[in-house]
Amino acid sequence: MKPEIVIDKKQIDDIRERLGDAEKQAPKILARAMKRGLTRMWSLETKAIAKELGIKQKTAKTRVWKRWSGRNMRGRIRVGKVGLSYIDLSPRKTRHGVSILLKGHRESVEGAFFAIPARTKHIGVFKRARESRFPIIAQRTRALADIALKAGIPDAVIMDGAATISKEVDRQIELVLKTGALPTGGKS
Repeated sequence: MKPEIVIDKKQIDDIRERLGDAEKQAPKILARAMKRGLTRMWSLETKAIAKELGIKQKTAKTRVWKRWSGRNMRGRIRVGKVGLSYIDLSPRKTRHGVSILLKGHRESVEGAFFAIPARTKHIGVFKRARESRFPIIAQRTRALADIALKAGIPDAVIMDGAATISKEVDRQIELVLKTGALPTGGKS
C-alpha cells in the first residue's frame, strides 16, 4: 500500500464555505496544505525506514520519492522496490568476505568482495553466482518497500500526513480570514 492522500470535492466545498467572501483562495490553501502534509509524510517515511535498518537518513532518502499533482489534488509517497546496495551499509573487508553494518551490529557476508565492474564503473559489494569467475552479482538488502510494509510504516505515515494537512488547512484559513489574503512571496 502506497501512502497517498486525495482531496475530494466535499472537502473543497467545506473550505469554500468556511472562507465566505474569500472563497477564491480555497485551491491555493489546499495546495499549500497538501504540499506541507506530503513533505511531512516523506520525512516520516524516510526516518522510519532509516531507523528500521539502522542506517543514515541520507541513505534512505535516495530511495523514497514524493509526487504531487495539483490538478487531481493528489499526493503520493513512493518507496523503491530495489534494496540498498551493501556499499551504502559501511562494508569492511574480512578474512572470509565482507561485513556490513545493519541494525546497529555487523553481519558477515561469506564469499563477498569489493569490485568495480567495467560496465557500471562504481564500487560495490559482489558475490560469485557460481564457482566460476563470472558472473558476479551485486549484493543488496531486501526491497525498502517490503521493509516499510512489514514494519507498518505506511499506516502511521498516512495518519500523520492527514493530521498535518488538517492543521495546515485550519492555519491557512485563519490567516486568510485575519489578513484578507495569503502571502504571495516565494513558492506556495
